[in-house]
Parts: sequence; C-alpha cells; structure tokens
Amino acid sequence: IYPFMLVEMAWLLASIMISPDHNLTRFGLTMFVIDFANVVLGHIGFIALGRSAARPNSSFNLVTVALLLPWYWTLQSIAAWRAIWQLFRKPHFWEKTPHFPNY
Repeated sequence: IYPFMLVEMAWLLASIMISPDHNLTRFGLTMFVIDFANVVLGHIGFIALGRSAARPNSSFNLVTVALLLPWYWTLQSIAAWRAIWQLFRKPHFWEKTPHFPNY
C-alpha cells in the first residue's frame, strides 16, 4: 500500500501545484493529510525504533537509514503483494530460499 500512498500524494500535490485555484474536494484533502501523516509518522517511528535498538558504540548512520527507508518500504510492499498473489494462485507452494553449506 505504501507505493500507492506515495503516488496519491504526488498526484494530489501536482494537481494543486499545476492549478492553484484547483478546488480540492474534502475527501481528497482528507486523504492527502492522512497519507502525509502516515508517511511522516511512520518514518519517525521506524527511525526512532532503529535508533533505540542500536548499540551505543555502533556506527548507526541516521541519514542513510532515513534516505533508504522509502526504498525498503516499497520492496516490503511488493513482497507482500506478491505473497498474497501466490497465496491465491498457488496456495500449497512453498518458495524456499536456497541455502548452501558453509565450509
């Protein structure tokens, strides 16, 4: 759902920027505010959890994590949609990760 939220936010923001006198419906404005709050609060919460779990002497780079977070969430969303698709298309299929022996 995360990529859809970003697309909807970009579309609404672009429509406002292209036509400033654009009469945005109450529903569109509400959806934009909810999407924006979800994205911002999600980023803040995820970074705060990661920071609290990091060891004090670790090289936790907050900027790198913050910049890569949208990419991570997009990949997680794609994986979740793929899993739902496979659940309905091949319900008894188990997609295993190949593990090779370590010598």
